Order: sequence, then structure tokens, then C-alpha cells
Amino acid sequence: MSDKKYVEQKLSLKSFYLNIPNIDRACSTVIENSTAIFLPHKRLDKTKAQERFYKDNQTLEVSSNLFDKVEIKGRLLCQTHKDILEVLLTSPKIYNKETKAFTVKTTAYKILQRLGKATTNKKWVSQKLDEIAECRVKIKFNSSGEDYTFNFGFIDAILGKNDKEYAIKFEASYSHFMAKNEMLDYSKYVDDILAIDSAFVRSVVRYMLTNKGNNSQIRINNLIEILNLRELISEEQLKDDLTDLRREETQEMLKEKFGITLTNEEKTITYNATEPRYHIQPVLDLK
Repeated sequence: MSDKKYVEQKLSLKSFYLNIPNIDRACSTVIENSTAIFLPHKRLDKTKAQERFYKDNQTLEVSSNLFDKVEIKGRLLCQTHKDILEVLLTSPKIYNKETKAFTVKTTAYKILQRLGKATTNKKWVSQKLDEIAECRVKIKFNSSGEDYTFNFGFIDAILGKNDKEYAIKFEASYSHFMAKNEMLDYSKYVDDILAIDSAFVRSVVRYMLTNKGNNSQIRINNLIEILNLRELISEEQLKDDLTDLRREETQEMLKEKFGITLTNEEKTITYNATEPRYHIQPVLDLK
């Protein structure tokens, strides 16, 4: 990529200011929820993805029908990391015009409370925040005949780790990524998502929230193919995950909390929104 293209992709201060109201509302992006950036499994060490990751110099390419290539580098993340990010992104954000980034101030207690975990397990929170900070995502795509790359991380610095309060500084590259792509505000759903025990079911809900929620449908086999799950987890793990999804109690919860049902002999996922959630378009800096 030429220096000119690199400079053109940097987020201007004006763009940062224009997008602050939208970033403030957003708890994710469409891209994060519709690709396997956050793997749908608790035990990454038991997945095929982890084995591939270490064989390829701590890089994992995940399938995407949106981009030419999506790579995860440095550290694989799962739905637990996504849970923590949603907790942080639905907390008050403090914006810095010098860095064009934002900071979230919170405590391990508050994070654990939102996650429904024992509030004494502060070392676990610290470990998971470190893991998020170690991950980078590289997305390659073509626009109008030109090749471009988004290369971003999530967390830049974690201050006060051993104190009562964290100051979690997000990367400027993540502000840039959010400002340039379609964001999602489903804050009214977040606590119900966090309460779901199955990581796979949480990933399904997050994927469905990228849709309009007006009788939106996708065949389960098509979702498995889009997320390339057979290349990331074993057939046995996938079978167990689908069993969790099809349990009667799971289906009752999904219908009540999210308006998600299994139709067509439990081969199709159908979504009719029960709470307001919004697709937020980036605000362009038109010169």
C-alpha cells in the first residue's frame, strides 16, 4: 500500500468529532458480529482454530463473504472476550481529541457483576483484558479497483490494573475502524446476551442482530458455512453446539428475549426484533 493510501485512511479530527455521537451509542460493528473474529467456543485450546493459529505464526485467516481476507493475529479471542468488550462499550466513554480514541473507566467488580460471575475473581478480568489487548485484526478489501487494509486492535493500554478502578484506553485504530464502518446499537439486548451460558448460542444471537429483525432468516447450514465453523471447531464440538441451540429451554429463551425462533423443522433461524436496536451508518467527512 502506498504512503498516500495509508494517509488517506487515517481518521481526521473532523471525522472523529462527527462520529463521536455514533461511537458513543455503538456496542459493536456489523463486521465483528458477522465474521468469526470472536470464535464461538469457550475452550479455544480444544479447537482446530488454535492448532492452525500456532502453526501459522500466531495468525488465523477466517472466512468472510464481506472481504477478500480477514486475519486474526497475536491472540485468538472467543465470545467471552466479546462479552467483556460489550460491557465496556455500553459503559460511559471519555474521548480524547489528541489521540482520536476513547477510554472507559470501570472496575473489575462492575465487569464481573455484568457478566454474572463471582465478583472476587479480579485476576481473571485482568487476564482477559490483557488477552484482548494482544489481538489484532487485519482486513483486506478492494474498493473501486484499489486495494485497502484495515489493521486494528481493540485495547491500547490498561491503567490501574491492581487498583480498584481501571482506565481502559481503546486503540485509535479501533475508533477509526468504527467510524468507517456500519455500527450496531443493541444495548437493550446486551445483558440478556451475557446471561446465555452457551458461547455458540451467544454468537448466533449476535449474528442475527446484524439483520433487520423483520422476519430475517438464515439456514443453520448457511450460517455454519458463512462463519466457516467446520474449519474452526471439530464436528463433535459443532454437534454439541447445535444440540444446545435446539434444546427446548434454549428455544424458549431465544423467543422470549430476542424474538429468535427455529423454523423449517429446526433447520432455519428466524429473527423478529423484540427490542429496539439500530444500524448506525458512519458519518462521512465530505470536503
